[in-house]
Amino acid sequence: MHYSKISPDIYFTIRVYVCTSTSSAIISSLPFTLSMLQCTCATVCSFEHMFLTSYVQLDVQSVLIATRQRKEIFHLKWMEYFLVDSINCMHKLQYWDAEKIIKFVAVTGYKNEPVLDEESKPLVNFTSALHYAARLRLSSIIPDLFIIYNRYDVNYIDQVGLSHFHIACEVSGCYIIVERFLKHKQDPNFRVHSTGDSALHLAAYRGDQKLVKLLLENGADPNLANNDGETPLHVICNRYEDYELTQLFFRYSREMKQTVQIDAPDTLGNTPLHIAVDSRHHKVANLLMRKGADPRLANFKGMTPLHLCCKRKGDIDMLKMLLQVSAEEKRPLQIDARDQKGDTPLQYALAQGCSRQMIRELLKNRADPNVANFEGWTPLHIICKKYRDYNFAKVFLEINSEFNRIVQIDARDKLNRTPLQWAVARFLPDPRRRRLTRRHKGGIATSRSPLLYTCCYTCAKGEKNQWRNNVIVGPAREVLAYIYAVYLLYIYREACIELERQRGSKKLVRALPKDAIIQACGSHLDTIAFIYPSVTGFLRTASKFSLEKPREIRAYP
Repeated sequence: MHYSKISPDIYFTIRVYVCTSTSSAIISSLPFTLSMLQCTCATVCSFEHMFLTSYVQLDVQSVLIATRQRKEIFHLKWMEYFLVDSINCMHKLQYWDAEKIIKFVAVTGYKNEPVLDEESKPLVNFTSALHYAARLRLSSIIPDLFIIYNRYDVNYIDQVGLSHFHIACEVSGCYIIVERFLKHKQDPNFRVHSTGDSALHLAAYRGDQKLVKLLLENGADPNLANNDGETPLHVICNRYEDYELTQLFFRYSREMKQTVQIDAPDTLGNTPLHIAVDSRHHKVANLLMRKGADPRLANFKGMTPLHLCCKRKGDIDMLKMLLQVSAEEKRPLQIDARDQKGDTPLQYALAQGCSRQMIRELLKNRADPNVANFEGWTPLHIICKKYRDYNFAKVFLEINSEFNRIVQIDARDKLNRTPLQWAVARFLPDPRRRRLTRRHKGGIATSRSPLLYTCCYTCAKGEKNQWRNNVIVGPAREVLAYIYAVYLLYIYREACIELERQRGSKKLVRALPKDAIIQACGSHLDTIAFIYPSVTGFLRTASKFSLEKPREIRAYP
């Protein structure tokens, strides 16, 4: 981005400064005269590459003498264009070459002078080269730019509200500059308009303990929230685990007699404790609870810190810490707290496949193994619906037996399905099916059980293609194939019963004739034979029959 053509005087001055300590051979090799110098800064920078490499050998005293002799040449307008273009053209040049330009201007003694208004007051609404460097994250040249922009009573602000004071707080190595701004009565609570971040937020992002202390001593508000509702304490808890900074933040605030709102929520309802637990910062979360943070508060999704802990797979240390500290501080956790979907921490732990120790710890602290969410899913529903691991169901039942908890095996969800139905619908291995049917009231489901509808509904949804691709293997493949074949016979039998009822007959069909069985299974013979050939051994003669697929399968939910 080029703002204007560079002044020939400035180009000549820079040329003389660069060539002050170089040989006369370089000076005599200039390819064009001053009348040809109407070009942009980018062109100048690219052409001056060969001269800038010798910057480190400059005679600084000669440069300063030349600067005093040509002080009238350095106008604010043209030098600002030159600095900004040098920063924006860093992607076109080698980085270190562009950095040398900034260092060169700084060492010449050039200082920025603000433009005054009609009342002789400096205009602060100005986008300087410092703002461009901050946007491009060029932290290495910012200290040199502060040598140029050394008016600490003038805090330039760009169009998004970022000021020089904010930049000094955001970049490391600028502690003295921040101190000078504060000595010139700079408001420490002045915020960036676009983000709402204060200087304390920016210092907390970097974890600068010394700067945080300086800002708090000069009146920075520790409870000021940005546009996301985050206080500086939210920012500290969201960083890598910085226990020392968190501890110092509370101590400095207490020394300045400022009370930290430890349970302040952000725009999502998350408190600093939510952030610390979700980030797995154990020491910080422990400190927050010792300082009075309430572990029972929920965010806008209804999730407490315990929900977030169980959502993080396998964080048993965080769970034990929350339970222990809450008991010591006499603020017991709501172990069965529900979120917006009605899920409890135990259901989150099971859904994430947490360890046996974590499940035992929750049940040990009286977590309810039968509580259902708003879909009607109990913890056992979640296990059977999500996993294909027999051992996971076994562990859950064994832990409940250990604590003398009765698990409702036949609990039904909103679709009126039991954990057993979900287990078969998810093609779980046979050992798990036996485990879940151990206490089933009716034993193995009969032909009239909704379990058959569940299996056949799954088949009708295209699982036959998975069978053909050998995805379903072993006992589950045989069991489901058998249930599918029996279901076809079952629905045909029901059709015969309905037909007899319509005819007014009181005699119900107790057995199906062989021809009727063949006719009912004729259209599905190929599928059944492929899945489980022994089931269709007596149906080999049925290939000549063709019957539309029963409507009951398509109509099932």
